[in-house]
Amino acid sequence: MMIPMQLTRAWPCFLLEVVFLGISAGELLASGSYMVRPILPPGHLVADSQKYELGKSIFFGRAPLREQANADRVAQRIILVGLQDRLPPRVKKTTDLPALSGRLSEEQLGALQHFLRVRHKIE
Repeated sequence: MMIPMQLTRAWPCFLLEVVFLGISAGELLASGSYMVRPILPPGHLVADSQKYELGKSIFFGRAPLREQANADRVAQRIILVGLQDRLPPRVKKTTDLPALSGRLSEEQLGALQHFLRVRHKIE
């Protein structure tokens, strides 16, 4: 079998290209990382996010609320009036937090306070 003359001259270049492509293909495969399982956020971030969303739904009136049998209506009203007073003026006009007294569980009240602390910087 005869190899044409042009291929014999190009043979060294062809080998060089094959070697170069082989090396670069190995680097291409190793250039990125693949994670089998994504990294999960820390547990407290997930809990804070859920608490924020619950507080947000309460603040905007989307959470189903009903009278709480064991809620201290007077204590809740004092807390909610204090929160209402610290709201920015534009927000005070649109919400009535003291109206929620007696209708929030401890968890819901804490979530509402957390939402206001994060969203409106109320301490």
